Amino acid sequence: MNRKQAKELAPIITAFGDGKEIEIREDNEWIALGDHPSFGNVPGFYRVKPEPRVIYVDNKTNKIVGPHGAAKWQVTKFIEVIE
Repeated sequence: MNRKQAKELAPIITAFGDGKEIEIREDNEWIALGDHPSFGNVPGFYRVKPEPRVIYVDNKTNKIVGPHGAAKWQVTKFIEVIE
């Protein structure tokens, strides 16, 4: 690992230390590293697992409305699936 790679990996290692889940890209798929990552690959192979977002959809128009619109319209609440 060179200095540039170390600098790119630093936020990921910090996030791991803060308890966030770290994933590695293998065969076009993100896989959780678990509790004992080695960080042996280049930085582009790692990411902090994104937090899912709550999305509100208007049942009549199928358009996304924000949480601000949830009280106005009949909405369905979805949890985004992160892949």
